[in-house]
Amino acid sequence: MLHERVTELIDRYESGDEWLSAGDVMDELEDIMDEEEYDEELSPKLYKAIEEYVLQRHEAERGGGRIPDGSDEFIEKIEEIIGY
Repeated sequence: MLHERVTELIDRYESGDEWLSAGDVMDELEDIMDEEEYDEELSPKLYKAIEEYVLQRHEAERGGGRIPDGSDEFIEKIEEIIGY
């Protein structure tokens, strides 16, 4: 079920029917992961992607916008993890 819900989230992000930022995706992904059972294969990878994105966003904020926030890489990583 985790895989299906994450795929639905990425579908919504990619479709452009509603405007979702990478931060919105991260927030919803965290909610999904709290609600769904732990998946031995996907969960660790998704947690790691979230962790890396949070760190990159923090670095971007500290750099005053001169450092990319990692949004594109975060979405690409999630898509890679779920085989999108």
